[in-house]
Amino acid sequence: MAHGLFVPYDETLARKTGELASKEIGHPVQVENLGVPGQPGPLDTYHRLNEVIALDPDAVVLVISPADLRPIQAEDLARRDDPIGEPTTSGQAPRLGVTALIHNFVIGNSTAALMAQHFLFQNTDTYIRASLYSNEKSAYLLYPFSADLENRFDGLRILITDMSAKLKARNIPLIIVALPSCAEAALLVPSRKTANLAPYAFGDRLRDISLSSGATYVDVMHAFAQVQRPETLYYIVNGHMTGEGQVLVAQQLAPAVVRAIGVAHRGL
Repeated sequence: MAHGLFVPYDETLARKTGELASKEIGHPVQVENLGVPGQPGPLDTYHRLNEVIALDPDAVVLVISPADLRPIQAEDLARRDDPIGEPTTSGQAPRLGVTALIHNFVIGNSTAALMAQHFLFQNTDTYIRASLYSNEKSAYLLYPFSADLENRFDGLRILITDMSAKLKARNIPLIIVALPSCAEAALLVPSRKTANLAPYAFGDRLRDISLSSGATYVDVMHAFAQVQRPETLYYIVNGHMTGEGQVLVAQQLAPAVVRAIGVAHRGL
């Protein structure tokens, strides 16, 4: 769970979760952040499970955001336990069209353009409309989900079920957190409820996948919904969560980590 861009390490989700769990238990709890730069897909995460197990953890936390819901090729899913060979197309970001490429180049290389976006997006309605511009990036907000998104969820279900089983065989609980995007968090406010948008749908589906696979699901969506302007817990232009947002997530996650440690040690 990386989620630390522009955030001091002491304010990241991993560090804050460890601090809060340590206070509750009364002795140090170490939370290792094994997130990697970029946007690896769920298959990449699955392939790193043995690396995680080698650390002999009391629990494994898998933080999933809408951006992590990458497509997985059927043949790659079927061969998920084969030795890792050449990189595949599974989990890679979709190719961008010419308009998107031009947009990214201009915005990414112009301080003035970035500043303009920052000021424009202070208006939440403007930000939400801009976030819905790309069907690819906003599909998780539309329910019923598209066939493509359902296929992605099906692949994720298979991977999480296998991960949970492998961890359970070693008495290691799997904890899953659905991390809302900035647009998703903004839409959680009841006054912004829109008939054709379903900001809870992504989290609800991950909860169902978690429970059916034997994993523990930690709900953070409702905590964000209690914030007057939850979009302020993100860097509004790039959508990364701020330190304050990560503290809010850690407050929901730490109790689940404490319970997992208690199960692992049976005496706490």
